[in-house]
Amino acid sequence: MSDDFIRTLQGDLVEAMERYERHGSRRLSAGQRPRSPRPAILGRFAAAVAVLVAVVIAARGLAPAPLPVRPRVVGVLAIGGSPVDAAFGDGSLW
Repeated sequence: MSDDFIRTLQGDLVEAMERYERHGSRRLSAGQRPRSPRPAILGRFAAAVAVLVAVVIAARGLAPAPLPVRPRVVGVLAIGGSPVDAAFGDGSLW
């Protein structure tokens, strides 16, 4: 191996070790609990959930109204004589 390669590799290792010491280890030591998510991340998540809920609610409001039911005869009664009056009540014509 060339001396230049060894020196370059050694310089890279020294630089990596300095970065490691500056930023610290990202691994947890025994008994250490993981950090909770940052408040900014939780805030963004909450905002995204709120937007999703608003879209779902708005989409339900935009759904077309069901078509009205067409009038239909549901039964015929023989009452004798001639009918002289009718009454509308409880959603039906009597």
